[in-house]
Amino acid sequence: MRNIRTPQSSQHGKIPNKIYFPEKEAQQERLDEEGLPYAKVLYLQPAIWAIGVSTGIYILLAFLEAKSQLAPATSQQHHDRHLQSSPPGPIELATRVWAQQYPVEKVAFGLIATNGAVHLTSFLTPHFWRMLWHAPATNLNITMFTSTFVHDGPIHLLVNMWACYNFLPAAGSSHLFEGNAYHTLAFFLSTGILTGYAGHLTLMFKKINSLAFVRSGGASGALFAMFGVFCAQFPHAEVGILFVPFRFEAINFLPCVMLFDFVGMVRGYSFINWGHAAHLSGALLGVGYSYLDGKTHIWNPLVKFWKRRLQKA
Repeated sequence: MRNIRTPQSSQHGKIPNKIYFPEKEAQQERLDEEGLPYAKVLYLQPAIWAIGVSTGIYILLAFLEAKSQLAPATSQQHHDRHLQSSPPGPIELATRVWAQQYPVEKVAFGLIATNGAVHLTSFLTPHFWRMLWHAPATNLNITMFTSTFVHDGPIHLLVNMWACYNFLPAAGSSHLFEGNAYHTLAFFLSTGILTGYAGHLTLMFKKINSLAFVRSGGASGALFAMFGVFCAQFPHAEVGILFVPFRFEAINFLPCVMLFDFVGMVRGYSFINWGHAAHLSGALLGVGYSYLDGKTHIWNPLVKFWKRRLQKA
């Protein structure tokens, strides 16, 4: 899930207005009824940034994929290892275990480790950690990316990483990604940015100034995109809700989740405060990318383009 945090809900105390509204002091004199400065939130510039950076991620990782395909195969020599009489050390053992993982599993474990490391900064360098969250009032585009890796407490982190561990390798091994680590990672990072912008965009339709200062963060936008791919690629697989002893077919479960998030985005719920726009847009991106066959129409042409360029170089 992607959490929405008000300035007062921070575990590190109330966040100063300067973090949310980095303008001149004179511009902060006009305050609303809640004592917050009036925010001028941009929408077109963040949209261009989100689309441009997402495209750049695909181009870069397609280049790395093409380069890896053209690289000569390296044969590893294990003869000396077989002659060793002593058991392997912990580093060598960990290296062997890591090498045995599938590429998309390495992506999942890498993302889990990254999110865990970022969460540690909330204790070590809380000011830096707060800067990673996305607040529309700041008009900082980069936080639409960095907010994918921040979580509001251990439960938020554990739930999202549980989803990452369960659904990303499964979706990555589907016909759409075919176990390709670069393609899977490109989709995850790009949808993290685009779903972050979706949450940003909803502020346009809510004329409440204080909402511009509400921070959002979490990997669930990208994870919902992976879940959308999973449900589209494996429609008859059984899925369920954590701690709920019932399971449903993915093709029936996903529309219910999307309806829940649509209502939450439009009307809101009194008992939860999640990033419904990020969840809904992520699911739509996952289903759309699957049905439109992004592998055939986007990823493979990019890889072929780079392979031709590299072969000519």
